[in-house]
Amino acid sequence: MPYPVLNISTELKRHPTKFPPFLDQANLVNVMVHNSGAENDIFTDAAWHVEGNDWWGVAYYKSIDYDGTVYVCRKRTEQGWHCRGGSMNWTALPICLRGNMELHAPTKDQVDSLVNEIIKENFELGRRLNIVWHNDYVATLCPGKFMPRAEIVRRVNEYYTLPPDAEPHEPDPDEPEPTEPDPTKPDSNKYTWAMGTIALILSIIALLLAL
Repeated sequence: MPYPVLNISTELKRHPTKFPPFLDQANLVNVMVHNSGAENDIFTDAAWHVEGNDWWGVAYYKSIDYDGTVYVCRKRTEQGWHCRGGSMNWTALPICLRGNMELHAPTKDQVDSLVNEIIKENFELGRRLNIVWHNDYVATLCPGKFMPRAEIVRRVNEYYTLPPDAEPHEPDPDEPEPTEPDPTKPDSNKYTWAMGTIALILSIIALLLAL
């Protein structure tokens, strides 16, 4: 299901004298999943990033609330300080799920919305981004032990392997396994085609003889 997407980039606190470095979209090859580590809303997080960390603005590109609402926090071309390791500040789009996933799992709406946003970013950038996690590159608990990493990756991958409009489903135990053609048995389609061809040739010969 689609979730609301609200651009609040002009409403979030920014530093009065610092400005975001330019982020070249050609360098974006990853999407990094974060959790906020607290139950604060994105407005509180942005204020802390500016006042507590002395950054130019909020670290995250997008934030996803408990009900799946997506908050666009800054432009894709604005670099945020969200991960010190592995040049991720320059090569990854950070998407943050509200909450402390060391204490609880994200909501179903949050996971559904995150999967949608990753697929959307892939489409808009014209390439598939690697899905990476904050604590893969720096010593931190983020995005939390209850973040369903395997499910998120699986569902994004399924989007690219399923036919259009198809839904993932569990296999039916009563459904017979598909079988390979038996090379010892004649192919009925080829047999019908051959017989039709022979009949056409015989008709042409009979017509020529009648001339």
